[in-house]
Amino acid sequence: GAGGGMVLVPMLIHLGKLEDKEAFSSAISIILPLSLVSIFIYWTQHIFPFQQSVPYLLGGLIGGTLGGILFKNVSVGFLHKIFAFVILWGGIRLLV
Repeated sequence: GAGGGMVLVPMLIHLGKLEDKEAFSSAISIILPLSLVSIFIYWTQHIFPFQQSVPYLLGGLIGGTLGGILFKNVSVGFLHKIFAFVILWGGIRLLV
């Protein structure tokens, strides 16, 4: 999810020479199929904790839908600030 985006988005911007919004959209289109493959593998190995995953799946579905709707109206500068906050928050959580 977000962890993959933290690496993938900067790579798409700098190495892929994509515009910011294109990089965010491309990252989502790359992460989604990988997530679905991961779920399939866990499911077939009978190690997918479906009961514990429901809140996260619903939150991801709602957040992804709202994000997709609002994404068109968000400035690139605001996206950079949100992305920086998510990276910093993730780093702080790893240290604590």
